[in-house]
Amino acid sequence: MLYTDKHGMKLTELDQPDPEQFSIDEHERSKGVHLSDITKAMDEEMGTKFDSSWGEKSALFIMGFLWERLLTRVMMKARVEKGMLISAGEHKMDGIYLTPDGMAIDEWEHEEWKCTWQSSNKDPMEFYRYWRQIKAGCLALGTNVGVLRVLFVMGDYKGSGPLWKSWRAEFTDRELKENWDQIKNFARKKEMI
Repeated sequence: MLYTDKHGMKLTELDQPDPEQFSIDEHERSKGVHLSDITKAMDEEMGTKFDSSWGEKSALFIMGFLWERLLTRVMMKARVEKGMLISAGEHKMDGIYLTPDGMAIDEWEHEEWKCTWQSSNKDPMEFYRYWRQIKAGCLALGTNVGVLRVLFVMGDYKGSGPLWKSWRAEFTDRELKENWDQIKNFARKKEMI
C-alpha cells in the first residue's frame, strides 16, 4: 500500500518477513506431525481458544523467535560459548517430530523458552501445553529435569509491564512415560499419526 502526505513524502508498506528466518534452528522443519500440532489440538479439545485471525506468520511468532535468540545470544552467552548450553536439534519419536529449544549439558537439563500474552499471575502449573512439551523434550533428551523460561509480554495485566519468569521442574520416569503415552494416544485417536 502506498501512502503520501501533503508535502510529497511517499511511504510504501513492505511485506512482513517470514518468522522462520528469525528462528535459531539451523535446519528446515521436517515434513510430518510435530509435537506442537498435537499439543495445540489437545488444548483445543480442553476448551482453549486460539485466535487464528493473527495467522501463522504473525509478529507473535517473530517475537517468540527473537526471545529465543536473546536468551541464546545475550542472556546465556557465557554458557553457550563454553558449550554448556546447546541447541537440542530436531528429534523424532514414534512418528512425532519435536524440537526442544536447548539442552544445558552442564546440568543435563532441557531448556524451553516461551513468549506469551498470558498473564504472569496465572498458576504456572496451568501451562499444560508447555509442561507437556517440556516432558516430551525431557524424554527425547534423556533427562528428568526441565527449565521453562517465559517472557510475559503484558506482565500481570495490572501495569507491571513485561515480566520474565523461570521455573525448574523435576519429573519422574513414570510422569515422562505417561505424558508421552497420552500424547501418542491422542494423536492416534485423532488420526494424526
